[in-house]
Amino acid sequence: MVGVFLAPPSKGLLSYGTELDFSQQGYNYKTNTNTGSVTLNYIVMPHLMKIRITKFFQLEAGGQVAYLLNAKADSNKTASSNNPYAAMEDYYNRFDYGAAAGFEIHPVLGLLIGVRYNISFGDMYKNIYTTTPGTSPSFIPDVNLKNNVLQIFAGWTFGKNEKKHTL
Repeated sequence: MVGVFLAPPSKGLLSYGTELDFSQQGYNYKTNTNTGSVTLNYIVMPHLMKIRITKFFQLEAGGQVAYLLNAKADSNKTASSNNPYAAMEDYYNRFDYGAAAGFEIHPVLGLLIGVRYNISFGDMYKNIYTTTPGTSPSFIPDVNLKNNVLQIFAGWTFGKNEKKHTL
């Protein structure tokens, strides 16, 4: 994951932040005749409410939307000219939505470290029987999956240091 965020400064308990992230997700699969992996590249936009517990620690939770840029399958199966995986994006829903929750630690000025869990509410796959009549490709499991991602991140905030003045 790599991205940028905007979080207006807040001196209160609650604040708000929005992000624009590139996230690479995927999974490994194994069938009787084939093994491989699938890589999915998304643009994700989380919108998070933040609760400041201390000067150095805050909780965050909110919603997010995502758009699938591309999908790629890597397998040990021999490719042929009639490759049914040529347009893999056709098997996946392009739009995804869900929720995110986690926390951030701000140990020193500017540095942030965090953990977040993202859960999707939308189905990862389209109804493959209407997309592709017949059998489904080996990388499509028989269950309807959703994106669930655990992120561990570090970043740097660029902002104006506000000095407290007392009269």
